[in-house]
Amino acid sequence: MKIKNKIRLYFSTTVIALTALSSVIIFILFAEYREEEFQQRQKEKIKYTLGLITEYKELSENLSAIMDKLTIHDFYDEKMLIYDQQKQIIYKSVDDLQIEETAAILNELSPAKQWIETKEEKYDVIGMYLESDAKAYYALSKAYDAFGYTKLNFLQNTLIVIFIVITGIVVFISNYLSRKISSPLTNLAEKVGNLNINDKSFKGLEIDTTSYEIKILR
Repeated sequence: MKIKNKIRLYFSTTVIALTALSSVIIFILFAEYREEEFQQRQKEKIKYTLGLITEYKELSENLSAIMDKLTIHDFYDEKMLIYDQQKQIIYKSVDDLQIEETAAILNELSPAKQWIETKEEKYDVIGMYLESDAKAYYALSKAYDAFGYTKLNFLQNTLIVIFIVITGIVVFISNYLSRKISSPLTNLAEKVGNLNINDKSFKGLEIDTTSYEIKILR
């Protein structure tokens, strides 16, 4: 392989690979941050809902409808279930969304294991054990982070565009640098190839370069 092609290949692949790796790391870190932040919002909403339950338990007959009107619009697509200490349901949001692994998560929750997080497609699902007014409760929440995924998709598209632009710039620069660096060597190789060793008038090769190493080779 020619030196020019080697310079182009090594430089471009190194920079492009580092750019791709950096983009992937940024995307993964942001995705993990989105998940963690949204799960904390789910946790806070569970606590808020449980507070309403304990405060207005005398209105239990209409409690679900009242609290859904107050809170269900916090997330566009959400299901919340709250159970008492015996794991008997005391509150269920009125929307039609189902939590597929309700029984498995509920059975796994205990005072020793107070937090479970999982995914159902793009839905974030959490299960938690908590205490309020000296009573134990279990809660499950499944919700879709529409706003978070919108930001995540925007970040993904932005990183893709940046990667494409940087790739184009790197290819252009690598072509320029490879020609700039290899040109004196190419000229020297051509002149050496045309050199007549029997020519007694030979006084050295004239190479237009500022490279110290090539000047020595003359």
